[in-house]
Amino acid sequence: MTINKAIAMRCTKLILEKKLTAYKVCKKSLIPYSTLSNILLERHEDSKVSTLYRLAYAFDMSLREFLDDKVFDDVDILKDL
Repeated sequence: MTINKAIAMRCTKLILEKKLTAYKVCKKSLIPYSTLSNILLERHEDSKVSTLYRLAYAFDMSLREFLDDKVFDDVDILKDL
């Protein structure tokens, strides 16, 4: 699995778990809707750490908590190169 797919899956899972809308995530994280949409649709080429940090903040968690999920265990980082 690619890192982009893992990030998309993690965000989708958290949106559903926390009963948020994409709009609320964008508003709290200050990420443009187009960026979040591209992340969720796996069209975002490379997510910056600052973007991941903002997403984690929007979900009321630390970056460590955001990345601490089984979905990231199957990431093949070489697929993204």
